[in-house]
Amino acid sequence: METWQDQVFGNNIGFKAFTFQHGIPVLVFLVCTILWILIAKNWNHPKQYRSAFLFSLSLAFAVLWWMVFRLWNNQFDETEDLPFHLCNILALIFPFALYFRARWFLGYYIFGYWPEPYKQ
Repeated sequence: METWQDQVFGNNIGFKAFTFQHGIPVLVFLVCTILWILIAKNWNHPKQYRSAFLFSLSLAFAVLWWMVFRLWNNQFDETEDLPFHLCNILALIFPFALYFRARWFLGYYIFGYWPEPYKQ
């Protein structure tokens, strides 16, 4: 019988997107995000910005931690783990975009918007 550590951190070959296993983290993240937005509405702008930056750092740390964890346990598979999925790329890029306050950068990644000088 598998231990809970094996179930949580073991080789998860049965994961399928858009199933219950995928929906639980999405639901938890959605609820936490809505609560964060409702609480932050009463904060001043610098505090809102700082909390968004710290939140983006926590997401980037989670992505990096998961990659290091998989490398450490010899579970890293280049064909599966690289290239990063879009959500992982965005989690790594958003702290830089928020830190440098690059509005065009955020606009591109959120809405697929390119400012006029960058359009091809």
